[in-house]
Amino acid sequence: MALDQATTALLEQLAASGAKPLHELAPAEARGLMAAMRGEAPPGPDMASVRDTRVRASGGFVPVRVLAPVARPRGVIVYYHGGGWVIGGLDDFDRLGL
Repeated sequence: MALDQATTALLEQLAASGAKPLHELAPAEARGLMAAMRGEAPPGPDMASVRDTRVRASGGFVPVRVLAPVARPRGVIVYYHGGGWVIGGLDDFDRLGL
């Protein structure tokens, strides 16, 4: 299956950077890379509110961030991060909802 243009460009940029591939990094290094990439994303639309909360799940609670746009929303996006529990957190994926 072909990758979309944005994903292809990101992978090419990462390869050209000379950095080790993500799967070869130590967890702390990978978290640092994710944080650096978060800062490079362009800003999204204005939000009327951003609220952090948590939802009860088996074994405890899951952090949740609710983004409500200023403009009238046309739908709802529910994003479930399915990583390997090593890298990525709420702040790393805000741009997907913006």
